[in-house]
Amino acid sequence: MKDPLRLVVTLFAVLTGYLTLAIFFRWPFVEELWPWPGYDAKLSPLSFVFLSSIAAAICAPLAWLAWTNSMRAAIPGAIDLIVSLGAITIFLATEFARDTMNIALLVWAVLLGASVVGNVLVLRAVRRRPFRDPTPMPRPVYIAFIVFAVALVLVGQALVRRVPDIIPWTLSGEASVVYGWIFLGAACYFVVALREPRWENAAGQLLGFLAYDLVLIGPFIRHFSTVPDHLRLNLILYTAVVVSSGLLAIVYCFLHPRTRLFFRPAATQ
Repeated sequence: MKDPLRLVVTLFAVLTGYLTLAIFFRWPFVEELWPWPGYDAKLSPLSFVFLSSIAAAICAPLAWLAWTNSMRAAIPGAIDLIVSLGAITIFLATEFARDTMNIALLVWAVLLGASVVGNVLVLRAVRRRPFRDPTPMPRPVYIAFIVFAVALVLVGQALVRRVPDIIPWTLSGEASVVYGWIFLGAACYFVVALREPRWENAAGQLLGFLAYDLVLIGPFIRHFSTVPDHLRLNLILYTAVVVSSGLLAIVYCFLHPRTRLFFRPAATQ
């Protein structure tokens, strides 16, 4: 592996894969990572699942980038993380200014701030690299990306404003802000990809969405038996998005002859 950036991306794919498992299975150190006391010291089971799905959604595109060396396609993901982690860093720093005894807030602000710097460096390193695949983004994927971006902005801004009952489980105010910026960063992922509608700028996103969906779908189905009545519609809508985005990813990443990641006809390369 001669490209140092490819090695770095591989290492981060392994790290986020590890975090996906650690958060999903709630390994002992995980619950201690949350920096707020009280309710958030014992996050709800679905919060662990959600955070695990986000780690999986980061891991899958990184693994795809490392495998294909399509580093130009790292731009949308890097901007996603710069926006989301940058905003969360500022939020954590603000929280620490109000509660200077909570050192965990400062530690997380420093770690996430360093991640923002790392993604800025990645962005600078890949912005002049060429695309490797001339295949255009399929029209249904293009339309779906517009829908996803709009939905993520609507949900994300509501969560940042701490509007209650947006997602189908109980959140504290701090968790709502953090999750909201995660959604808003993801919206940037799709918007940036739409500016250069190539399949390379869609494959990683769809794989990330599929990984996110696979982590969420089982717990969401089980949650139907316990969800409060006032959150049932939210769960139905969220599950519908998970199922539809997962099917879209399966069709275009694994079945469609012009875009599937394996056994594509030579003429489409």
